[in-house]
Formats: sequence, C-alpha cells, structure tokens
Amino acid sequence: MGEKKNLFNSLLSRADVTNRRSLFLVNQIICNQKYIISRVNCGL
Repeated sequence: MGEKKNLFNSLLSRADVTNRRSLFLVNQIICNQKYIISRVNCGL
C-alpha cells in the first residue's frame, strides 16, 4: 500500500509541475499580448 501511495504522489506532483509550467506559459503569452497596455500585471 505504501509503495502505491508513493507512486500516486509522484504522479500527482509530476502532473502538478506540468500544470504549473503550462499555466506559467499561458500567463507569459497573455502578458506578452498585454505588454504595451500594462507591464505591472506581468510582474516586470
């Protein structure tokens, strides 16, 4: 049971990292489009 839980947790964390990365990329794209309008939202 312990091994299964570890595997599940590692899969979850891997998915979490992927989600964060894609969210970051989407955020970057949105920021690039709004760059001229406002730099503050992009944290620059």
